[in-house]
Amino acid sequence: MSSREAYVQKLKAQLDQWNAEVAKWEEKTRSAQADMTAQYEKQLEAYRSRRDEAMYQLHQVQVASSEAWMDMMKGADAAWKAMGEAFLKAQYAASVKLPRRGSACLSVRNHEHPDVVQIARHLHDLGFKMYATKGTAASIEAAGLPVTRVNKVAEGRPHIVDMIKNQEVQFIVNVVEDKRAIKDSASIRTAALAQNISYYTTLAGAEAACLGMKDRGDSTVNELQSLHRRLG
Repeated sequence: MSSREAYVQKLKAQLDQWNAEVAKWEEKTRSAQADMTAQYEKQLEAYRSRRDEAMYQLHQVQVASSEAWMDMMKGADAAWKAMGEAFLKAQYAASVKLPRRGSACLSVRNHEHPDVVQIARHLHDLGFKMYATKGTAASIEAAGLPVTRVNKVAEGRPHIVDMIKNQEVQFIVNVVEDKRAIKDSASIRTAALAQNISYYTTLAGAEAACLGMKDRGDSTVNELQSLHRRLG
């Protein structure tokens, strides 16, 4: 199977997944009570957006010529690699040491559950064991990735802060929005800071960190003085 055929199959699988989620949330929205309709519609719109994006990508790949496909892949690979390496170096400069192995804990807002799956895939490929709170874990499990559920702080012990203090977690993704979650996240941040654990509060930052960890072996660091000498 060529790389193009494999990519088409991957996009079709993603499209099937998003279509199933759209159908499920359309049914939930139709049967929801009035006070839950807005929340369900927000979730439905998020899945519709993912479905439309997958449909567009699939169309672009299917209509592209062989030459255009190769150029597309080369450009995408170079861009992702450059971003990952740049972010890794920025973390080094900020004295943030990204882990090479261990466990990761993920907890994100409801409407970002579809997007956290890609980060989970990165972490799985890197060999991390994954923990996640209930809703986030459900999305990761639905994608066929192994994950262990962990309590939020408000759900009782043992919870995520206990795991941090026991040094059971080396990488954290925590994206919150409601008042209770924001309050919980303060204790998570405090514990993570005390243990010097990599901690990300946006999916974009978490994905950049994952890309940096993937490209770590190829990264080089240059002294500014040596670069100036070359230019001089």
